[in-house]
Amino acid sequence: MKEWYKEPYFSHRDWILANASSLSLGTDELLVCLYIDFANEKGIVIDQSILAEKLGLKVEKVNKALKSLVQKKKLVISLTDNRLQFDLEGLFKTDTEEYEFVKNEDLFGAFEEVFARPLTATELTKLADLLHEFKEEEIVQALRLADGYQKRSLAYIETILRNRQNYEQ
Repeated sequence: MKEWYKEPYFSHRDWILANASSLSLGTDELLVCLYIDFANEKGIVIDQSILAEKLGLKVEKVNKALKSLVQKKKLVISLTDNRLQFDLEGLFKTDTEEYEFVKNEDLFGAFEEVFARPLTATELTKLADLLHEFKEEEIVQALRLADGYQKRSLAYIETILRNRQNYEQ
């Protein structure tokens, strides 16, 4: 049986606005949710920088809102076909304990922990590219090695991965 929020007649944005007070969302989070829903419906490719531009917010505020939405289990961010996917089903689901909210959560979490901040749009895109070329374990190993040398950048991590790849060939 199809979930109620997936019915063709159901308006996500109307529901989000009608239930805004009970969703426990801040203003920036609400704006981000509304634009993500709009972009998903229209098939528009988005990332943090596009969200920031369209909403008139700084990228840092968008990143903070996205991180909060993920933590509140309202949003799933995943990588598909080298593109970020934003899934808002968590807003509508009632049985949240069985729902997987973030794919690659360990990898994103590891980067955010080591970098001590949320990943930027550019970093998320670059990480998506690396995930298509390297195994997650290899990326985590390179992250740990870079952290050991106090070189916390994706460029340095990519260099480690490429050097290992060239050495193994």
